Amino acid sequence: MNKENAETKIILLGGHDLEMLTIKELLQGRKDCLVVDKYLNWNNALLSAYKEVLSRHEDAEFYGIELKEDIHTPKRYHLIDHHNERSRQKSSLEQVSEIFSIQLNRHQLLVTANDKGHIPGMKSIGASEEEIQFIRRLDREAQGATEADEQLAEQSIKESMEHKGNLTIVYAKTNKFSCITDRLYPYEKLLVYNDSEWTYYGTGKKQLVNHFRNEIEKGLMYHGGTDDGYIGAGQNTFTQDEINEQIKYIKNMATFSYHNFMFPFRWSIKGFDDKTFSEQIDLNGIISATGTNWERVTLKTTELLNEQDRNTLYNERNYFYEFVHDALYDNGNDEGKGNRTLVHHYERKEPKHGEVKYIIQCKTNKGTINYELSVKSINLNLYSTGVGILSFYLHNEKYPEARDVMRINQKGRRIFPPHIGDVDQRYLIAEKIELQGLHSLKANDSEDFSRYTNKTACNVPACFITGLIHEQAQNIEIKPVIDDRMFVQCWYKNDQWADEFSKYYNNFLNKSQWYEYVYVDERYGLSCQNDEMQQKIIEKSTYARWQKWKSLYGISRYSMVLLTNTGCPDYLLTYFETEYVRMAELILVQKASVLRFSAEVTNISNMEDDKNFSRKASSLYKEYIRFVNQIHFREVSAQDQGIELYQMLYETMNIEKHVDKLDEEIEELYNYVTLQQDRKSNDKMSVLTLIATIALPATFMAGFFGMNNCAFHDNGDDWYNSFWWQFIIIIALTIIGYRLIYSFLKRKEK
Repeated sequence: MNKENAETKIILLGGHDLEMLTIKELLQGRKDCLVVDKYLNWNNALLSAYKEVLSRHEDAEFYGIELKEDIHTPKRYHLIDHHNERSRQKSSLEQVSEIFSIQLNRHQLLVTANDKGHIPGMKSIGASEEEIQFIRRLDREAQGATEADEQLAEQSIKESMEHKGNLTIVYAKTNKFSCITDRLYPYEKLLVYNDSEWTYYGTGKKQLVNHFRNEIEKGLMYHGGTDDGYIGAGQNTFTQDEINEQIKYIKNMATFSYHNFMFPFRWSIKGFDDKTFSEQIDLNGIISATGTNWERVTLKTTELLNEQDRNTLYNERNYFYEFVHDALYDNGNDEGKGNRTLVHHYERKEPKHGEVKYIIQCKTNKGTINYELSVKSINLNLYSTGVGILSFYLHNEKYPEARDVMRINQKGRRIFPPHIGDVDQRYLIAEKIELQGLHSLKANDSEDFSRYTNKTACNVPACFITGLIHEQAQNIEIKPVIDDRMFVQCWYKNDQWADEFSKYYNNFLNKSQWYEYVYVDERYGLSCQNDEMQQKIIEKSTYARWQKWKSLYGISRYSMVLLTNTGCPDYLLTYFETEYVRMAELILVQKASVLRFSAEVTNISNMEDDKNFSRKASSLYKEYIRFVNQIHFREVSAQDQGIELYQMLYETMNIEKHVDKLDEEIEELYNYVTLQQDRKSNDKMSVLTLIATIALPATFMAGFFGMNNCAFHDNGDDWYNSFWWQFIIIIALTIIGYRLIYSFLKRKEK
C-alpha cells in the first residue's frame, strides 16, 4: 500500500454480504483503486476498523462502503451506503459502478436488486425462480451461513413460529436470519428475533422507523429498502430487557386499526301486514334457509366457543348489570316460559375456520386501490322489537397511514348511493365492496353499485347486506335505520397524533383531522365550515379522561372511535372491541326500536276502519311496555368509564328525547283508541235506546189496555176496547216511530 499515490482511490469494505463481495470482485485488480477488506460483518462494520489505513494514507481519497462512522473522517472521505437516511439512494454496488464507469452485467444487476428489494426486487427486473434461488443462496453464504444454520432455521420455524394477525413471528436459534426469511417468503409482515437482536420485514416498516428515530440517529438501529423494506437492531446493541420491550411494541403494532361496521335495520315478517304487531315481530316465526353457514350461539351453547371467547364473555357479563344481560345476550329461551329471549344471536362460520376478506375498492388521485381487511367475525342479531343489527368485525393489518384509515371508514360503511350522481362519480361510495371467502347460498357477496338508477326504490341496501340477512331470515323485509351508512366503531394507533394530543390537547382538538376521524367526514369538505361551531361540536363529542395516557375517545351519531398509540395495552383495545361494542349496539337497538314503534303507531292510526284496530293497538302497547322495561336503559354498568361513555352515546343519539316523543305518540294512540271505543259504545247505546223507543208505544198499550181486551163489537161504555180505536192508535204510533228512526239516521249521517 505504500506504493499507492494520493490519486489512488482506496475502497474500505463493510460487513460481508453478497453485495459487498460482488463489489470486491468488481474492483479486484484495477490499477485506479485499492480495495481493503477487514472481513467485517454487519455488527462490527465500523470505520475505526480501518484506522491504521486512514492514518497511513492521510491524503488519499477514501470510499467507505456501508461503514458506521464512529471516528473522525478524513478530509477526502466519501460514504457509500443505501441504508437508514440514505435508503432512497441507489445500491452501494450501483454507486461504485458509476464512480468507476463500469457497466453491470446480469448477475450484478440481480445482486443489486436483491440487496435493495430482496426477492420482490429481483422479481421486479424479471428474475426467474432459478436465478432468485441462486442469488439468495449466494447471499446467505456470503453472510457466513453454514449448513448448521440452515438446519437451525428449519427448527426455529417448526418450533417457535406464531402469528398475530398478518404478522409472522419467529424466535431464531441462529443469528443468520436470512436462512429463516428466505424459507417464509412471501410474507406481509415478518419479525425474526433472538435475545440479542431482531429484524422486522414488510408493511409497517415506515411506522417503526418513525418510532425508533432516536435509536436510528444514534446508530443503534438500521433500516433499508422501501416503505415495505426492513428495520432491525444490531447484535448486542441493547439489553435483553430492552429487546423484549421492542419486540412487545412490534407485536402490538401487528394490527394498525380495528373497524366494526354495524348495519341497524327494521324488520317484519312478509305477508303479516294484517297481523298484530306481536305476530309481525315474532322471532320464532322467522324461517331460516337450509344449509346456511350461520350458526346460532346462545348462553346455553357456550361450548361452541373457544377458551379465549369464553373468557371474553365472562368478562363482559361481569362488566354489565345483570338486568341488562337479556338485552345483550341470547339466553336461548324460545318456549315463551319464564324469561323469554329478547334476541337471537347468529355468527358466521367461515371467519372461524378460514380466511375471509372485506375488500373496499376505492378511486383515489393516484388511481384505484383495494383495501383488504381481515374479517374476524360476522354477527347477526335479531331482536324481539322488530329490529336487527348485522356487524362486520374487521382488522386492518396493511395500512398504517391516517389517510387510508379515514378512507376505509368513509367508503367501507356506505351501503347504497345517497345521491344518484355518486353512481357515476363515486364521491362518497366505493367502486366496489366485496366479501371474499364466504360460502353463500347465492352469489351476492359483492356490490359495485352500478345497478342503482333513478328508478331504484329508496333505501335499498347493498346486495351483500341483504344477501347475508336473508340467508338466515328468508321471510322478512328489512329497512335501514340510519340512511345509507353503517355505524362505525374504530380504534387506530397513530404515535404522532397520540404524542400531539397528550401534550397539546386544545391545539389537537382544533385541527380538522380529529373532527374528520370522529365524524367520518371528508378531508377537503368537512360538513361543518364554521370554526367556532366546529370547536363546540368536537369538544362535546370528545371523551378525554385518558388524554395524558395517549387515549382519546370520540362519539358521534355515526361513530364511536378511539385514537391511541402503538404502545396501548391490549386490554384497552379488548374493552373497545367487546364491552364498548355491546354498549353501542344496545344504543342502536334502542334507537331503531323507537323508530320501529313510531312507524307502527302511524300504520295503526291509518286503520280506523279495520275490525282489528283495537287488538292491534293493544298488541303494540304490550310490546312497547316490554321494550321500556327490558331494553331501554339509562345506565348499564357500574364502571365509571362505562357509565360516562354510555351516557355520551345515549345523549348523542337523543334516545331520551325519542322515547319521550314515542311516549306521547303511544298515549295519543291510546286516547284515540279509547275515543273510538267510546264512540262505538255510544252507537250501540243509541241503537238500544232507539229500539226501546220504538217498543215504548206497544209497551204502553199493553200496560194501559191490557193484553186481551180487543173487541170487534161496538160498545159505547168501553170505547177503548174497540178494534178501530186501537187500530188508529197503532197506526199513529207506527208513524211516530218511523219519524224517530228517520231523525236518528239523518243525525248519524251528519
